[in-house]
Amino acid sequence: MLTKLTAGMNFSTKNQTRGSSLHRAVDTVWQRLYSYDVSPKDKTALRLEQGLLDALREIRAKEGIPVTTQIEFAIRDWLKKKGATVKTQSKRAGTRKRS
Repeated sequence: MLTKLTAGMNFSTKNQTRGSSLHRAVDTVWQRLYSYDVSPKDKTALRLEQGLLDALREIRAKEGIPVTTQIEFAIRDWLKKKGATVKTQSKRAGTRKRS
């Protein structure tokens, strides 16, 4: 599932200038659009060992994948391995072109 969700996305920041305001703006817009287009989510709090959180933040710094997205990918993968079905809310229908 992770490969399907991230196919074609380039989270790498290697060739980009650090601190580039354009880069930050594009990331912010992308994250807002991604969050908006995906089904509504509830906020939740969880406690993680500091080492786990540090590792997630390191990946965020290297690849640009937000910590919450990494956690969601891991949970979905674990649920799939356990055979649990996840009910997803349908996305809003887009506008259709009239012929």
